[in-house]
Amino acid sequence: MTDASIDSYFPPPSFVFNLQHPRSHNITISFQDRFHTVSDMTTGVSHDLTTQSSPEKLLRIGTGCCGSVWADADSTKDNGTPSCIKREDGDPHRSIANEHFIHQLVVQSLQLNPQHARNFRIPLCRGFLNKDDEDWSLVLPRLPPGSKPCNALLGEKVQPLSEDVRKLLVSKFARGGSDQDAIINDKKNEHCLIRPYLGRRKKDWENTNRSTFFSLRNFPLNLDRMIELGLDVQSYVKVMAEGLAFLHWVARIDANDVEFVLARSRSTSNLHPYSPFDTTIFGPHSMWIIDFDCCNPVTMDENGAAAAAECFWRNDPYYPRPWSTDTSDEELWCAFKGHYLEKRLQLPMFAAYLEKLANAGGPEVTYEAGCHCGYIGLSVALSPPLPKHEVINCNCSICRRGGYLLVYPAYEKVTWHNDSDKRVSRYQFNTKARDHMFCPKCGASIGIDFARVWPEAPRYGISVRQFNNIDLDSLQYIKLDGLHTAEPGVDLSGKEIDTKVDEAPASSS
Repeated sequence: MTDASIDSYFPPPSFVFNLQHPRSHNITISFQDRFHTVSDMTTGVSHDLTTQSSPEKLLRIGTGCCGSVWADADSTKDNGTPSCIKREDGDPHRSIANEHFIHQLVVQSLQLNPQHARNFRIPLCRGFLNKDDEDWSLVLPRLPPGSKPCNALLGEKVQPLSEDVRKLLVSKFARGGSDQDAIINDKKNEHCLIRPYLGRRKKDWENTNRSTFFSLRNFPLNLDRMIELGLDVQSYVKVMAEGLAFLHWVARIDANDVEFVLARSRSTSNLHPYSPFDTTIFGPHSMWIIDFDCCNPVTMDENGAAAAAECFWRNDPYYPRPWSTDTSDEELWCAFKGHYLEKRLQLPMFAAYLEKLANAGGPEVTYEAGCHCGYIGLSVALSPPLPKHEVINCNCSICRRGGYLLVYPAYEKVTWHNDSDKRVSRYQFNTKARDHMFCPKCGASIGIDFARVWPEAPRYGISVRQFNNIDLDSLQYIKLDGLHTAEPGVDLSGKEIDTKVDEAPASSS
């Protein structure tokens, strides 16, 4: 039996960079056995931005240091994933080419690790136009007169919040004497994205001597305003911590000057319709991470972590801050830090584990499996085959008591015999997000159904103890300290059922 420490599956301590300038092609980053390749920059402008789609002028929906952002004026009503174009017509020291490069790295990281895309959103990256691209002839007629070709990023437009939300924000926070109807009817304010400033209080905002001008574009929602609206602040803290941990430890970028915004959820069913937030006040909405033009790849060794920390402090006050004299602020910081550190432990190991298997090569071998009595039967296809295909040995309460030794095949790699997937008994506890499957006849633990955890790319965790004719001592194992790294980080054994009433305690989650 061969054991590997979880530490050996953290990202390697150093990168080997072979980076040309972001404007050049064929950019490759090599991390020892781990490879990200960003191919030639994709070109070709999305059809909904050209004169072939409409002769109407594009509407400027945003302006930042890097440049201006344009989209079809009617795209606000679009229920799909409309496009936008971000032009490099701002600060000459900002680079759209770098943003495209980093954006591709982040999107590719999500594609390789779709299980991490459940709670936050990254806009789709649809291409890059350089200033000499012929497609500008189809776009310039829809821009203001005098506009010239330049480098531009083509991406998914982050859809604004609803008119009801805009009316709520205006009624609550517009200064006395403001013409609320005029604010609501201003076309510019239709593109309402909210910046959740978890690290800023109302008094901090007032001390900045901001203008009394009221705009719903990039609306600053400080912590006091969130509380006044009755929003579940803790849920935003958790998702923001998860997103930052993903950028640092999976995508491996410093997250310099990224923005977090609250906006409408994607409505297309196959593109993450799930929203982790209460919909009572803002309707279905998600936390999006945007604007990667100032970001750089980092190693996340001691030097890289220091660089990422510097970017953390330099960014706008999205994140909770430590050392506050306010007890509730300090609690938010502790929650943010706890979620970040938890994901910092979980993300790299599992992401690297799946990625290493994907890159390992080797034939696909199908193993027959089932329970002790024969009531449950299934086949599991693994590539690479055992023993090269390493097995997770976790010490959390459910894995220990269920005797799990898990591999994680995709749904399509598991074939259930004689409707066995409908015959297994299922048990849930704690968050109720996973189904633990066992035979209702003999009690053998089959594994875990992660469909609700990873809806975009569902997987099972199947215990190799149920594989036929397998020598467990010949396998290679990775030890995972799930007891202390998986939320809530305590042993929950014996706490799910109140034996006096034979049901879950009222406090069970």
